[in-house]
Amino acid sequence: MLELNIADYHQALLEKQLTTEELVAFYLDRIQRFDHTFSSIICVNPNAIVLARECDDYLRTTGKLRGSLHGVPVLVKDNIETADMPTRA
Repeated sequence: MLELNIADYHQALLEKQLTTEELVAFYLDRIQRFDHTFSSIICVNPNAIVLARECDDYLRTTGKLRGSLHGVPVLVKDNIETADMPTRA
């Protein structure tokens, strides 16, 4: 699951082959295991799993995706300002 395009990911969600929580946990584990070598990630959203569960709950209750990036984990370069995460912008 190192690479997965959004269309295939959404299809897997809709077919209940994968959850957003599982995908987010996979990437959080990779960050934990490998980023100490690179120190490339300065901050991880502490609510990532909670937000993933909210996406899963929404899909489970409505049968629909919220939008074209539903449940897609995003890594933001630290020179991009965000409202809820510390960056260097």
